[in-house]
Amino acid sequence: MSDPHIVLPGDRLALGLPRQDMLPTYHRWENDPRTILGYGTQMPQSWEARAAGWDGQARNGQRP
Repeated sequence: MSDPHIVLPGDRLALGLPRQDMLPTYHRWENDPRTILGYGTQMPQSWEARAAGWDGQARNGQRP
């Protein structure tokens, strides 16, 4: 795992840029029942859909 690029440092946490090597962790967080409700969705997202979304954003020159 590479070192994160910190965008906004803080005393207790920091905001960093999204990284592809963290995709499994993002997927786990995004499929937590409390997070799903916070997103306003009702169903968890499959790994294949999440990975395809990341790849699609990378091809467009954007990051999540």
